[in-house]
Amino acid sequence: MKINAVINGEVYAVPHDCDNIGALGSWDCPGSRWALGLEWMARKINPSLYSDLDVIVDAKNFYMEMYGLEEKDAVMIVNGISGDLI
Repeated sequence: MKINAVINGEVYAVPHDCDNIGALGSWDCPGSRWALGLEWMARKINPSLYSDLDVIVDAKNFYMEMYGLEEKDAVMIVNGISGDLI
């Protein structure tokens, strides 16, 4: 069986910011970070329509606002994200 998404290189790994805390999972799991997953998915599915979104900047701001992290700590989390962030 041939899957077009695989053939065309259109399979992506959802960003995952909790490698050391497996219970939290990736941005597609229920929770506050799901909003980041929705933004990431919109950008992946239709990059021309959502070209104004900067997932990296928005993720940093999200961690600062939602969790009260300092910028250096939010940047550290964003820099450690695995998956297909961009």
